[in-house]
Amino acid sequence: MNNESTNKIIKKNDPLAVISLVLASGVFFLGILIPLAAIPAIICARISLKRIHDNNDLKGDSYAIAGMITGYVSLFCYLIIILISMRIFGHTTSFTNPMITLPK
Repeated sequence: MNNESTNKIIKKNDPLAVISLVLASGVFFLGILIPLAAIPAIICARISLKRIHDNNDLKGDSYAIAGMITGYVSLFCYLIIILISMRIFGHTTSFTNPMITLPK
């Protein structure tokens, strides 16, 4: 009888890796509703990668990496949208604006 198959250690996914992927996917697909959830997604992914690296009983590094990349891409897209909307709608202030006069 072979006992090697019964002595296998079953690795579990790190919950933070899954949370990171869910948060980042939510930001990516529902960015208008929860755009700032990309930051916790990136933080959870970094913590998860560290935990997976330190503990051999955990897996899910691909989830954490996917969550981190999706979080960074979502955050970058959100910042680009903010910059473009500020440029289009003119919500930037400038000290060289000729319409602004200082009191004498």
